[in-house]
Amino acid sequence: PANKHESNNLADSSLHVASQTINRHIRKLRKNRFEQYPILAFNKVTYTLRHERYDLLNKIDWSFYNSRVQSVLIHSDDERRAVVALAAGMRTPNKGTITFHGKDIQEMEPNEFRRHNIGVLFEHFNLRSELTASENIVLTMDVSGRNFLKPMPVLAAELLNKVSFPDDQFDTPVGQLSVLNQRKAQLARALSCDASLILADEPTLGLNDDDTACILDTMRFLADKQSKCLIIVTADEDLAAQTDAIVSTDD
Repeated sequence: PANKHESNNLADSSLHVASQTINRHIRKLRKNRFEQYPILAFNKVTYTLRHERYDLLNKIDWSFYNSRVQSVLIHSDDERRAVVALAAGMRTPNKGTITFHGKDIQEMEPNEFRRHNIGVLFEHFNLRSELTASENIVLTMDVSGRNFLKPMPVLAAELLNKVSFPDDQFDTPVGQLSVLNQRKAQLARALSCDASLILADEPTLGLNDDDTACILDTMRFLADKQSKCLIIVTADEDLAAQTDAIVSTDD
């Protein structure tokens, strides 16, 4: 009986080791898949400010993937504004290309990329303060020109629930919301046109540690459960360290 018990323990141990090996293999396959197919890529991108003689970004090679929260660590406001504008298709690099699913975003139809493929959280909110969070989302959906399968107010409520926006704040004008709930409203609006890529410009600015953790948890949920690609542009090294991967303007 003792030998039989030892045999069972050995069998259980072997199964545990085999399970761990299989899980590591699956994670490696997922990682390889992500690395082969970036959703957004900077390819030898150089960008020069008009009023300066030096390259703000010089031959940058970055890749960003679905199902990850990644960060771009910047060192100045000029770098931050340049990275956000380039990634959102609002500026053109002096050299190199920026591609979305392998296609140069400058060759896409006007507004196709910005209205349908990317959602942007700007540093200074960019929300209508007199409107509620839901009304801001409906306004964005309305001007997108997309057709929706449900009434836009219903979809807006679903998006707000997805980012854990408090029910008792649905009728509150954005200008009267806390900074945390304004960020949540921004994030819900960025999702409103089913964008696969979310670009966040200093999304935790002005938040305490608990509220920062709340926003990061929401972003991880969107990456893990919704297969979104989330890119945080920040000068905060502690924030960047909590993301899945970091690239820097020093790269």
